[in-house]
Parts: sequence; structure tokens; C-alpha cells
Amino acid sequence: MRFAFAFVAALAFLEVAPAADPPEPSAAVIKQVGGDKVIALIRGIESVEAFHVGGIDTKKSDDSYVANREIVGKGAAMPKDFAAKLTAALLADDTYFKNDSKGTGKGTAVGFRGKTTAGGIVEVSCCLEKGNTHLRVVDAAGKVLISGDVRGFRNAEEAPLRILAAEAFPDDPVIQKFKPKPVAERPPPKKQLPPIPSPIVMGAQLIKVADGFKFAEGPSADKDGNIYFTDQPTDRILIWSIEGKLTTFVEKSGRANGLCFDPDGKLWACSDEKNELRRYDVATKEYTIMAKDYMGKLLNGPNDVWSPPTVEPISRTRTTSACGGRARRKNRIAAASIMSRRKAR
Repeated sequence: MRFAFAFVAALAFLEVAPAADPPEPSAAVIKQVGGDKVIALIRGIESVEAFHVGGIDTKKSDDSYVANREIVGKGAAMPKDFAAKLTAALLADDTYFKNDSKGTGKGTAVGFRGKTTAGGIVEVSCCLEKGNTHLRVVDAAGKVLISGDVRGFRNAEEAPLRILAAEAFPDDPVIQKFKPKPVAERPPPKKQLPPIPSPIVMGAQLIKVADGFKFAEGPSADKDGNIYFTDQPTDRILIWSIEGKLTTFVEKSGRANGLCFDPDGKLWACSDEKNELRRYDVATKEYTIMAKDYMGKLLNGPNDVWSPPTVEPISRTRTTSACGGRARRKNRIAAASIMSRRKAR
């Protein structure tokens, strides 16, 4: 008799034992979903229906839509424990901050509608392929607290909504394709490179040293630390010296843009007025045209230039030819990285 009473009491305890508390959302999630009132309703989800859904229409909000996506077919009631899983998914960073995209892949979108203990409605819809996610939350008085795009999870290895979709639709082969693989079957993570230390000294302040330019561009320092740069609209290359003086290096620079110094101390300039890559002798200010075409096609507009720290700057210097309206003209290179192999003249 005592055994029977204890057994019944144990069953009763199991029946009323509260579920584990859902995780605490980050400040970023609270902001993303619209604040604490939305979080409270998400925490109160007690029952869930799952749906196949179609494309996005943010102007529709009747019962034939779930979180801005049209319902396709009939919904399916989820088991009671699914409510806690949906709550946890909607409080997780990985649902919102893993690089979403726009649009909906055919047959790859699902939606969940949760009813809350407070009488509100929480709806979420997502494209499993592209990751974009929409959320719609309505309180018990019928006030819409949030309705729209809340970013998504495209790059998440374990996107919570992909896991729930696979559980909700176990017989749908399209949805099962997006079920995250077990850890043992995943490719090894990419090796993370160490962070590059900042070249800016701790505590350094930004100070304006000169102004009045129309479009300052292409800074490059010589071996002494003097800064050469261009003001393309005024067709000049200027110098900001280590003594703090501003002077003009050359005028009529051919609308010079990007600059760089090579190991021989010569200044290279992308002069796009006539599609020229120039090399200046700093002492005489005379220049040599190193390139103006590539494989028989004119450059579209030299933009940037770089010379590696080697003893062969002429044969290894690289420049870029920018995209733009000129590319429509015949025999021009539109967007290319070009290596100059011309010998010094």
C-alpha cells in the first residue's frame, strides 16, 4: 500500500515538474526582435503549429500567412515539448546573426505559429536554403509588436530553425537536405589566422593637417617619410613633407589616381586621363609611360598600383584597371589585374 502511494506521488510529481528555463537572450537578440515585451511572449509559447510556406508578402497578415509568408497546405500540430524548443531557437543568436540573404527558395521555407500563455501569437518563418528569417509577434490585445525581416542564419552550421524544421517535417526530402550534419561528419573548421596588429599607436589622435582638396587620393610615402598623394580633379600630385609643409610635386599629372614607390625610389602613378601607368623620376619630375594597354587592349582607367619590395620593380609591378563607362568602348580592359613586364627605358 505504501509502495503504491509512493509510486502515485512520484507520477504526480513528474506530471507537474516545471520544464527547464529557456536560455537568457543576448542584448543583441533583445534589440533585434523588438524589445522585452516580445521576449516575454516568446518565453510564454505553449503550443506550436508547423507549416510549409511560400514567398514573402509583408502586406499580408491574415491566418493564411505565417510571419509574412503564405501558408502552403495544412499545418501540423507539434508535440508539447516543441514549444520549449521553438522558444530556445528564437532566443538564440544563431537564428539572426549568421549572414542572411533575400528571397525564398522553392519548397525550402517553413513557418511556425506559437500560441502563448498570455494569449498572444508568435510567428516565425524562414527560408532554409537562404537563411532569411521573418518574425511576427502580436500581444493579447491584438497589437502587432514586430512584423518583418530579422536577418537570418545562412552561414550557421547548426542553425536552430533548420534543426526544428527537420524535426517538424521528417518525411520531406527537400527540408531534410538542410538538416545539420552530425559533428563527426562535418568538414574540419577552417584554420583561423591570428589577428593583424593595428598599425595605429594606442592613444593616437586624428589630426587634420591640410584641407581644400577636391578629392585627395592614393597616398604613398618615400623612403624619408614624405607623403605623396593626388588631387585628381585638379590634376595634381602633392607632397606633405616630414617638416609639415604642403607643396605641389607636379601639375598636369594625367589625372593621377593611385601612387606607389618602387625600391629604386621611383614614383609610379595611375594616370587615367590617357590610360597611362607612369613612372616618375622624383629628382627631375620627368616620367616614362610604362603601360597604356594590355594584350592589345587599352586600359579602361588605371586605378591603383603596387610595387613589391624586390630588386626587380619593373618586372613585378602590378596595377588595376577599373570598371566604368569606358569599358563599353571597343578594345578596352574592363576589370583586370595587370603585371607590367616592360623594361626600364
